[in-house]
Amino acid sequence: MSTIDDAPPLPDLPPLAEQAERLISLDVPQLAGLEEDSLRRAAEQWGGDRNDVLMALSPQSAPASTLTAVLGWNGSRGAAADGPAASTTLDMVDVDEAGPAEIDIPAGAIYLVHDPDHGEDLKNLSPQEALTDIAARDRSPMLLTEALHWVLQQPEVLEQGHSSMMLGSLLRRPGGFYNQRVPALWSGHGTHDERPPHDERSAHDERPAHEEAARGEALAEPPGQQDREEAEDLAAGFLGWRWWGSRHRSLGAATTAARTPVPSA
Repeated sequence: MSTIDDAPPLPDLPPLAEQAERLISLDVPQLAGLEEDSLRRAAEQWGGDRNDVLMALSPQSAPASTLTAVLGWNGSRGAAADGPAASTTLDMVDVDEAGPAEIDIPAGAIYLVHDPDHGEDLKNLSPQEALTDIAARDRSPMLLTEALHWVLQQPEVLEQGHSSMMLGSLLRRPGGFYNQRVPALWSGHGTHDERPPHDERSAHDERPAHEEAARGEALAEPPGQQDREEAEDLAAGFLGWRWWGSRHRSLGAATTAARTPVPSA
């Protein structure tokens, strides 16, 4: 059984020119309301042969629900037939509300994600603990939409057992506080048996994501938990939520070194 400990290293990303064509072949620009040539021009401006960076569309242009539909997750047909089989659950209905959490995204619809990393050395940390380590390394937590772009370009991101939380995308509720749920992508093989039952979470595990949350939303089990467990057993990959205060033995925290916009013409 493959786990995050023995997941093989990923190869380099495809060159940017190939990344642009991949997104075009999946109709992502059309779904985002962009011209196909805008991706080709961006790749050319950055350097079409570069394979050390990931091309991403902004969450406003291509939200998570759009990208999961392209992947064919959650029952949708999907254009990425060669992508990993995966599933989402009923508690993901508000996933597009999980926006950048105090992260500056470059202006424009297309930008670069530098040095994407699964953050496997951050496993067995709570999201709050992982964010402290990420800040100390002068890196930025990855957005869920960035991680989905990564899966579109490299399906083996999930197929090889790499599993991560996306701490850059949090749900902000009315009143300015954050919800307890943190989006994550994980392999359906090797993580299910390691997930502690929900009734084993301590009061410490359920602390608010931010101090201001104590004034707001009451904690509750996310809906669709049974659906999640059943789907996770069957899917090669899985998109769902993890709890802010819980430590997750098989989940790292994905990060990026920087984000840059398309160069000015």
